[in-house]
Amino acid sequence: MTRAQIRERIRLVLSFMLWCLKKKVKFLQRVLIHVLIGIVGGWLISLFIAYLFNNITLLHFFVAPTKYIKI
Repeated sequence: MTRAQIRERIRLVLSFMLWCLKKKVKFLQRVLIHVLIGIVGGWLISLFIAYLFNNITLLHFFVAPTKYIKI
């Protein structure tokens, strides 16, 4: 997933949230939408972190230091 795709997905989620606020969606619907956006947001954040770990090798040191330090 490229940075442009991540930015586009974040933009879509934020625009959907603004649309819900403008339409004055009922309370229960807002709660459900908030939960769904939280799940999708958490999923996107975890994908972004995995993307960072694949591209920045320095971060591997903090996840698996025994590969780099012999005890």
